[in-house]
Amino acid sequence: MFEKYRKFALASVAAICAIVLGFVGIHNSDREKEVVEQVQESDESKFAYAMETVIRHEGGLSDHPNDKGGVTKYGISLRYLSGEKIDANGDGSINKDDVIHLTRTDADKIYYKEWYIKHRYNEILNKYILTDIMDFSINAGATQCHKTLKRAINRIISDPIEVDGDFDDDTIEIVNLIEPVVLHEALNQEQDAFYRGLVKKKPNLGVFLNGWLKRSRD
Repeated sequence: MFEKYRKFALASVAAICAIVLGFVGIHNSDREKEVVEQVQESDESKFAYAMETVIRHEGGLSDHPNDKGGVTKYGISLRYLSGEKIDANGDGSINKDDVIHLTRTDADKIYYKEWYIKHRYNEILNKYILTDIMDFSINAGATQCHKTLKRAINRIISDPIEVDGDFDDDTIEIVNLIEPVVLHEALNQEQDAFYRGLVKKKPNLGVFLNGWLKRSRD
């Protein structure tokens, strides 16, 4: 179904201008070789790479008054644990102690199960694009992340896809076919637009804007 998108894989960083000016294709055989090289990177390696970025961005324990998620550690908030009914310390109740005493290993297990596997990010071949998507999903929520991703894709392809919160087979295939540097640039632009729009609607979140923009460009 998406064979035509193979022609949208671009050969170099210079081809970013193709977002505006057109598309530069590469031969299918070249693309297949690139895909094989990406697949050879282990699942554990890709997840570990993504998590280093996530933890660097999220940091340790925090409890900012403007963050409705409440007390948070490694990006995992009390609101998230309560919503997903995750009793992190296994004491029979979900409260701030579950966050305060959360270990890096605990966080990795939650992110692996509830993001990497649940949202099928493990099927993303390129570790840099995986990191872009997973990091944004953790920060903005999976549904918003997937909508933003699809808007980014629609900046690149000539036959737009539906913008919804699903990360399905077709979306995964397109993500794996677009040249990573081109998708990164388009996603960065859409992330910027999302964050600026969010702050416009909720000015009290403006304190986070510079950090969010820096994070999306990292």
